[in-house]
Amino acid sequence: IACSVTNPGTAQQLSSRHAVPLERFDILPQGFTALESAKPPRDSGPLHLFYCGRFYPFRPATPLIEAVLDVDGVVLEVAGPELPECLHRAAALHPERIRILGELVHEDALRCQARADVLVSVGNRGTEQTPGKAIEYFGACRPILHLWQETPDAISRLIEARRRGVSCAANRDAAARALEKLANSKREGRLDADFDLGLEAVEDHAWASIGQRLAAMLARTAPASKT
Repeated sequence: IACSVTNPGTAQQLSSRHAVPLERFDILPQGFTALESAKPPRDSGPLHLFYCGRFYPFRPATPLIEAVLDVDGVVLEVAGPELPECLHRAAALHPERIRILGELVHEDALRCQARADVLVSVGNRGTEQTPGKAIEYFGACRPILHLWQETPDAISRLIEARRRGVSCAANRDAAARALEKLANSKREGRLDADFDLGLEAVEDHAWASIGQRLAAMLARTAPASKT
């Protein structure tokens, strides 16, 4: 029997909880598909952020909203279903800073990711779950700003190890400081140069690579065929 999970923290939790040897777990994360469309040239205007997905009580929107409004020259676009009332209020009061795109079909969401300066990910409180949207962002070849909750999580460690973006605590002050640095990088023309945005840096998270690892896992656990 084999088990697959999306990150090492979950493997450790399940191993301890169910007395299953840690080596029985394979790490098969969420994957991404590389975007084939040409990337448009980056303008010299505001720092354009894009967040795609839902918000929850364990993944709140408020720190992100407050940080965006605290930093001049930052615009946030949000796509997703059932967005919280605090986001709708902020968009109504500050339409030039916060824009709600509503629920998009997947192809349109991918196009928005490719156009953004920075893609935003918000971690979950109280769980080792790896938000799949953050991995999907890899295919857009854009920097990621990840906000973690109680402590740095699997996504924060991953994007910093691959130089794919920056992470900080999911609170107003920390997020504002991170946005100020990113906005300065764009104004100085070095936003992309500050990170490793090539596909080679994250190719082990491409769906094709994950599929190969899944096939190898199944081959190890399948009974030998009789001749």
